[in-house]
Amino acid sequence: MAALIRELKPDVIHSLELQTESYQLLSVAESMGGSLGAPWIVTTWGSDIFYFQRFPEHLETINQLLAKCDYLLPDCRRDEALARPTASGGGCRSFFPARADTLCTRCAAS
Repeated sequence: MAALIRELKPDVIHSLELQTESYQLLSVAESMGGSLGAPWIVTTWGSDIFYFQRFPEHLETINQLLAKCDYLLPDCRRDEALARPTASGGGCRSFFPARADTLCTRCAAS
C-alpha cells in the first residue's frame, strides 16, 4: 500500500469504515515516516466507534486512528460525540458530520 501511495501521489486518501479499511492505514503511515503523504479523511460507518470501543484492543487502535487522521466524517452525532475528545486532541483538523442520524432512530435514542 505504501508503494502504491508513493507511486500515485494522491491529493487525499479516504478510508470508509474503521476496522476493515482504516486500521491498516496506521501501519502504512508508520512505514512512510508517520504520515500518508496526503490528507487522510476517515468516514465512520455503523457502530465503528460505539460498539468497538468496548474492547480494549480496538479502543487503543481507534484512539490512534482518530489522533492520526486529518478529517473525520462521523455518520451520526453519537459517533461524533465519542470521537471528538480524542480526535480534537490529536491530528484531526476538522469534523464534517454526515448526519445520517436524522434517519437513524438508534442514534437519535442514544
